[in-house]
Amino acid sequence: MAGGEALGGASASASVIDAAKVRGNKLVKLGSFEEACAAYTEALQHPGLDQESSIPLLTNRALAFLRLGCFTEALADCDRVLVSKPEHQKALFRRGKALSALRRFPEMLEVYAQLAVLDPQNSEVQAELKLAKVAIAQATRGEFDFRAMLAEACLKETLQLQHSKPLCEYRNEALEVIETPDRGLAYRARQEIQAGELLVMARPLVFACYSDFAQGTHQILVEKLLEANAADPESARQLIELCGARDAAPPLTGVICEETAREILRRNSAASHTGVGLWYALAFFNHGHPANVSRHFIADWGIVRATCNISAGSELLLSYIDACADYNMQLSWLLSLGIEDNDLKDRADRWQQSTEKHVVGIRSIGFNQYAPSEQWPPTEPAEGGPLEEKKHYLRLLDAHEDQPVWCWGRLVGWLRDQSALHRERSQIGKALGAALAAAALTEKNAGDGPMLLDAWADASALLMDLSAPANSDEYGEVMGLCINGLQRCVEFAFGARWADDTDFSTLVLEWATLRWYHAAAWQRQACVPSGPPPDVAEQDLGSMD
Repeated sequence: MAGGEALGGASASASVIDAAKVRGNKLVKLGSFEEACAAYTEALQHPGLDQESSIPLLTNRALAFLRLGCFTEALADCDRVLVSKPEHQKALFRRGKALSALRRFPEMLEVYAQLAVLDPQNSEVQAELKLAKVAIAQATRGEFDFRAMLAEACLKETLQLQHSKPLCEYRNEALEVIETPDRGLAYRARQEIQAGELLVMARPLVFACYSDFAQGTHQILVEKLLEANAADPESARQLIELCGARDAAPPLTGVICEETAREILRRNSAASHTGVGLWYALAFFNHGHPANVSRHFIADWGIVRATCNISAGSELLLSYIDACADYNMQLSWLLSLGIEDNDLKDRADRWQQSTEKHVVGIRSIGFNQYAPSEQWPPTEPAEGGPLEEKKHYLRLLDAHEDQPVWCWGRLVGWLRDQSALHRERSQIGKALGAALAAAALTEKNAGDGPMLLDAWADASALLMDLSAPANSDEYGEVMGLCINGLQRCVEFAFGARWADDTDFSTLVLEWATLRWYHAAAWQRQACVPSGPPPDVAEQDLGSMD
C-alpha cells in the first residue's frame, strides 16, 4: 500500500510539472514571455522535480529569458544544464545567444566552435560562428565594414532609425579614463597614438530622430534616458557616471531624476545628421583648443579618430564648437557648460572690432547671409570658370590657400551660403567656385575631419552638376582637386584600406551629400518602425522541449 501511495505521489508530481511545462510552452508561442517564465519557474520549484526533468524546463526558460532581454538569467539557466550535460546543443546555442547579447564575444566564439564540432552541418551554427569572429575583430581590432553601413545609410537613413549596424563597440586600448581636477572625467593617452588612428566606435545610450522634435521639445530624449536608467543596470551605471558636480545628485538607489536627466543631456548630447543622442563612450572627450581628435557619425554610430600624433600622457581633446557659427553664441553656450575658451573669446572680440572690409560686410549681413548689405559684397564679375570663381572669392575674403586665416570658419560659413544661393539660381560655376574656396580654407585651417569631408563632397557633387564645360582642361583640373581631396578624406575617416576603392569613394560621396536633406526628410515623414528583432533561435535549436 505504501509503495502504491509513493507511486501515486510521484505520478501526481509529474502531472503538475508537465502541466506547468505545457502551459509555459503555450505562453511562449503566444509571446507572453513573462508568464511563461513564471510557469517554468513554478515547475522548477516543485519538490518532486528530478534533475532529468529539469533540463527541458531550464532550456525553455532560457529561451523565454532571451526573448525578454534577460540575458544574464538566460545564461545562468544554460549553465545549470551544461553542468550535467556539457554537450546539450540547445543549452549551448542559447548560451551563445546570451553571451552575444552580453558582448562577451570570445566566450561566444568558444561556444559556437564547440557546437560546430557537434553538428558541423548546421548552417545556423556556422552563421553564428562567423558573426562571433566578426564581432571579435570589431571589438578588439576596430575592423568594421563601413561599406555595408554607408550603403544602408544612403538607402534608409531618412526612413528609419535601424541600420546595418556593427555588432559591437570599439574603444582603442590606448585610451584610459581619468579624473581631472577641474574638468571631470577625461580620456588620456596611455601610449603614443598615431594621426588617423581609430579611437572610438560607439552606439548611443539614447537617440531620437529629428521627426521626434517636430513639436519643438526634447522631452522625448529625457523620457528615453529615464527609461534606459530604469530598465538596464549597465545603462544606469553609465548615466550615474556621467553625473557631474553641476547636476542634481542621484539618489542612493541609482535612479536619476528628471532634472538630472536634463542636465546630463544638456552637457553630453550631440547631433548627428539624422538625430540627437547621448553617447557614453564619446562623453569623456572634453572640449579644448587645439583639438587633437575629430568626431563624425554614420546614422546613430559615433566615430572618433586622432587628427594628429598624440603623445603618451596627453589628454584627448575635441572641439565642441561649430567653427562656422556666431562666435558669441558659441562662447555663451560653452560658458553655460562651465567651459572657458580664451581662444574663442579672442576671436569673438576681434570679429566684433575688426575693420577688415570682408569682416564688416559679413558682420553686417548678420544671420540673413543670403541678403547682401548695401556696400558688400561688391558687384560680382561675370561668371567665369570654377577656378576663376574660387580665386575671386578668396581675393574678396583676403584669404590665401597657403596661409592660416583667423576667422576662417565664419568665412567658410558665408561661402557655403553663397554656394547654396548660386545653386538655387542654377549658376553652377559660381556655386562650385564658392565650394572650392570653402574646401581650400577648411583644408588649410581645420585639417582632416568631417568638416573637410563635407567640403570636398559639396564640391564634388557640384562638379557632377556642371554641364558641358567650355574649358575641358579646367574641368579636368577641378576634377583632380575633388578626387584627391575626397580620397584623402576617405582615408582619414574610414582607414587606408578604403582609400583606393573608387566604388567606396562614390558611396561616401553619396552619403556625405545627403546630410543636408536628413533633417527636412525627418520632418516630412514619420519614422518607419523596423519591426521587432528576429526571434531568438527560430530554427531547430530554437524549438521548445
